[in-house]
Amino acid sequence: MWRELLPIGRNADTGGYRRYAWTEADAGCRAWFRAQAEARGLRYETDRNGNQWAWLGDPDAGDAVVTGSHLDSVPDGGAFDGPLGVVSAFAALDELRVRGARPSRPLAVVNFGDEEGARFGLACVGSRLAAGQLEPERARALRDADGITLAQAMKRAGYDPDAIGPDPERLARIGAFVELHLEQGRTLATLPDEGEGPAPGGPGAATWPDGSGRPGDGLAEAAAAGSGRDSGAEGPGTARRPGLGAEAGPGAGTGSAGAGRHPGPGTAPGTAAGAAEAAGTPGTAGAAPGAEAAGPAGISGPAGTAGAAVPAGPAGAQVGARAAGTAGPAGTGSAGAGTPGAPAPARTRAPAGQAVGVASAIWPHGRWRFDFHGEANHAGTTRIDDRRDPMLTYATTVLAARKKARLAGALATFGKVAVEPNGVNAIPSLVRGWLDCRAPDEETLAAVVAAIEQAAAERGRRDGVAVRVTRESFTPVTDFAHGLRDRLAVLLGGAPVLPTGAGHDAGILSASVPTAMLFVRNPTGVSHSPAESADEDDCLAGVTALADVLEALACR
Repeated sequence: MWRELLPIGRNADTGGYRRYAWTEADAGCRAWFRAQAEARGLRYETDRNGNQWAWLGDPDAGDAVVTGSHLDSVPDGGAFDGPLGVVSAFAALDELRVRGARPSRPLAVVNFGDEEGARFGLACVGSRLAAGQLEPERARALRDADGITLAQAMKRAGYDPDAIGPDPERLARIGAFVELHLEQGRTLATLPDEGEGPAPGGPGAATWPDGSGRPGDGLAEAAAAGSGRDSGAEGPGTARRPGLGAEAGPGAGTGSAGAGRHPGPGTAPGTAAGAAEAAGTPGTAGAAPGAEAAGPAGISGPAGTAGAAVPAGPAGAQVGARAAGTAGPAGTGSAGAGTPGAPAPARTRAPAGQAVGVASAIWPHGRWRFDFHGEANHAGTTRIDDRRDPMLTYATTVLAARKKARLAGALATFGKVAVEPNGVNAIPSLVRGWLDCRAPDEETLAAVVAAIEQAAAERGRRDGVAVRVTRESFTPVTDFAHGLRDRLAVLLGGAPVLPTGAGHDAGILSASVPTAMLFVRNPTGVSHSPAESADEDDCLAGVTALADVLEALACR
């Protein structure tokens, strides 16, 4: 799965992603999502706002458990912000299939459209529309840098902009929404170490069918072509352990001997255990040292409904970018070359901290547009004292924003600016800057923004520059459902609970349905950048944790 998604919208020069809403790259991501849904026999649909859904079970039954995230990106964004949640959602369903879980409630994977707001300037458009938090008229009128409206972009992409709007019937079907996301920060990486680490697969991981206690090969990177774990086939009627994309259908053949992947205690690589793993037979390696935490009971589903078994996943490529095996007609795998340089999850030494956490809340945040109106003039002939230079006022405001935020324990960023007439030898007539501000509480946020506005106005009077401030979006503090949050923390073996300053679709939906989030450790804390990264084992731990959550909520 991961390998198929990686090239879409990736800029060859920067290595970052430019998956903007209703563009060719967005269409490619949507096609990928649909293919993953249909390959698993899931019911695929697109709602009135362009959000994509893949259903296991009857959506009309209600009380569904939904997971997923988004596939769009910020300009030159990283590979994990959003896609990790969608890829992990499909992989978690594959894991439920391997466990033999039988959902008693409908399950769904969702891809929310235009979460980042990179093209039209407003974040979480798809989820805001569905939740009734964005007026359809305002949404249709949003414009990109080229003057194209969202309505025009949707129509060009084959969607009906007249249909967008609140979707209360769909949200009423959802009993719980759980979004997995890369942590955008370093909190998990700076928590006390896990010692020797949990059972492979993350906190509360169950022992897998082969006895290894970890997820399968989906994120694995073959060290050499034809290694045992990639060159063998599953035995009749069995499936390879799921990971982020190494699903395999029924096969008939046997695996060739090779190096065993992450063998359990006392099993050496290259032994028969490696061949057994490739062949899909139970391994001889020891069980996981950490048993799955029993946790409290999941949200109760319809009484007496047995539910359908999770359908078998497709024969797919591995997420690892190097030498991913593909399933042949007889069930045998062939080693293949991956995409050079693609940002696949890295396998490194176990980092410090905790692999998976649970979100407690999202800081209140918003976006404000600052318009600085001055006077255009000649850069080479206008005396300094005669200038009404809005760039000077803007620059002073940027510095003030940093100072005010630091003093208040908040965050303030001017990350986008537009200049008119934008000539090297011309004093600008207008500088327009966009402020992103976030704080632990709404009172602090309002105070910081007010202080920045005051600083801009005071400097503007000195410079002969008029300042106008427009609030373009605002999201109040989001406290995730405490009962669901605490239940997941216990289920995952006492996973750490932490707040975040980043906005998410889960935060938008929290006003309508019980919502929770899982975070996967980010070793550097870098996000919204091509340098964004995650350790392979942490990604696998996230899949296991999400599968545990879905099983507890939908299969008990």
